[in-house]
Amino acid sequence: MQDSTIATRVMPLVTWMVAILSISGYLVADAIAGNQGPFLTAFALFVTSFNGFILSIILFFGVFFAAFILAKTPVVNVVLASLFAFICGGWMFGVIFSMANEVNAMIVPTALFLTTIIFIVMTATQYIFNINASNWGSMLIIGLVVALILTIFQFWIETPWINVVINLGVIVLFMGILIWDMYTIREKMDDDEWVRGALMFFVDFINILIRIIAIYLDLK
Repeated sequence: MQDSTIATRVMPLVTWMVAILSISGYLVADAIAGNQGPFLTAFALFVTSFNGFILSIILFFGVFFAAFILAKTPVVNVVLASLFAFICGGWMFGVIFSMANEVNAMIVPTALFLTTIIFIVMTATQYIFNINASNWGSMLIIGLVVALILTIFQFWIETPWINVVINLGVIVLFMGILIWDMYTIREKMDDDEWVRGALMFFVDFINILIRIIAIYLDLK
């Protein structure tokens, strides 16, 4: 993929998706706190229910794969990518933002800022130094499997510093994935796959964001 396509299409779409996630997440978090109208409040109550959780998982994977498969279809690709960002924000991060706001209202904006800095630094590093990450795939997959196992165990770990170490490790892992994704997008993807590139970056972004918020909650 040409650098001009990354600059004029991929990055603007990533920015748009992060904006959708942030706005929808904040609105739902505000509704959970009882500060919104009846429609958003009812939606927030559904989101926090068991049925809402199950539906969010189904929609998360369903819309993501639909957006990835139809990434070359004009208009539909951007609509699905935007819907995916809304699902992440309105369903998943709405609850997470609500939990963070109960502790400190500055956690979410700080986490968004730090995630943005990490995203810019890692993608710029790959852009400037053109690191050959072609052999990173298997190593990163192993890292993801380990991260998934540790994440499951985190439900039973009550020691904050252990959770902080795990979350920091996952952040470092996704910093590596950001470099690998940037390499893959530039070297192996065509210009008409720009929506797929944006989806890859967005997933990296939200995984880093959720871990930074989790660290702040562990350190409360």
